Amino acid sequence: MSGGQVVTVFGSGFVGATSVMVGGEEAEGFRVISGTRILITIPRYSATTDCAATGTDPATDICQVHVVVTGPGGSSVPQPIASPSVVATPRCGCESAPGADEFDYLAPPVITSVAVTDDALGYAGTGGGTLLTIHGTGIGPFSLLGAAFDGSTSTDSWASGTLPVDETTAIVIAPQQQQSIEPFTAEVQIASMATSPSVDPTNLGYVMSNVGTFSYAGVPVLTGLSPSTGLSSGGTPLIVTGQGTAAIDSVDFSGQTIFVGQASGFVTQATVDHPSTTSISLMTPSSLPGPTDLYLCTASGCSDPQTTGTFRYYPPGKASIRKLMTSSGSARGGMVIVIKGDNLGCSLKVRFGRTVVAARPMAALTGCGSTTRLKAMVPVGVAGTSVPVQVLTLEGKATGSGYSAKSPRARFTYAR
Repeated sequence: MSGGQVVTVFGSGFVGATSVMVGGEEAEGFRVISGTRILITIPRYSATTDCAATGTDPATDICQVHVVVTGPGGSSVPQPIASPSVVATPRCGCESAPGADEFDYLAPPVITSVAVTDDALGYAGTGGGTLLTIHGTGIGPFSLLGAAFDGSTSTDSWASGTLPVDETTAIVIAPQQQQSIEPFTAEVQIASMATSPSVDPTNLGYVMSNVGTFSYAGVPVLTGLSPSTGLSSGGTPLIVTGQGTAAIDSVDFSGQTIFVGQASGFVTQATVDHPSTTSISLMTPSSLPGPTDLYLCTASGCSDPQTTGTFRYYPPGKASIRKLMTSSGSARGGMVIVIKGDNLGCSLKVRFGRTVVAARPMAALTGCGSTTRLKAMVPVGVAGTSVPVQVLTLEGKATGSGYSAKSPRARFTYAR
């Protein structure tokens, strides 16, 4: 709209032309080449430019004007100008190309906002393909050529997926970027046909908009869980620390996913909160007892569960022993006995008097072993003595309730 373009007008009767008007304004200059051809310099668009009444807004899109040449035989007769359309159908009453005496002023491209619409937190994925909604002016279908990222104005760098929705909205596909841990900012510009000598002095054939920004998510790294255990019924307040947590939009517990601001699948807790730039907080979902890999996910991918990413669920209830299947044996130890009881899942240790040995959970459907049976290897003892046998489970350790209570039914006797 800054004018200055030199355009060629074709027609007849141009010899002796005395004036050229563009949208009711005097051309900045003209030169008759022949009776059928004249070169004119387009004047700057102004508030007094006479735009055709086709329903377009020159401030945001396009101003269609007549070019009128006056010569010895009079002035050229303006031809009808129809509403512009990308595709003109027989009954639309519109045009897909300028009329014979029409010149179009295009609004310069201006970006006012860039939004990521397919991520809850508004981050693009580094794998590419994220849809960006760009709002602004002068980015409609009659002027938009493409979108460039991170300062590159080469046409080779323009995004292949650029779709103008209307004169103030365009959809652009974000390109792939190198993966990182922390989120980072990227730049986007719109390439437009709204050129003139003042804005395109090197005659590239396009002009770039101002810079709009948006952010890519990194792939987070998990460094800690507090606590790292909780009831299988869920509802444990959990703090997860790490790097790149600002862009986390969901947390996956081996297939059960908690999303930011909503519930999904079997999950009843509704939110993931971001209390700081290095942590998130949430309530654990319910799960079968046993270890569960924890994944922190963003638009760019999920964390590696091997980096301190295992949460251990335990069944509710304090452990109790009902019976030792073998209640006596050699003082030399080494015998493996079976212990029966209740709430024995996720057992950690077995104590024979003051001697502690590792618990040996027995196979079950859950990752915590059987809740009614476990094994333990009898330690070396003193012949002729009887010692109490107690079990420590993950529940006892996590809640502080400790080992199961001593019971007359849970004693082991070392033979003489």
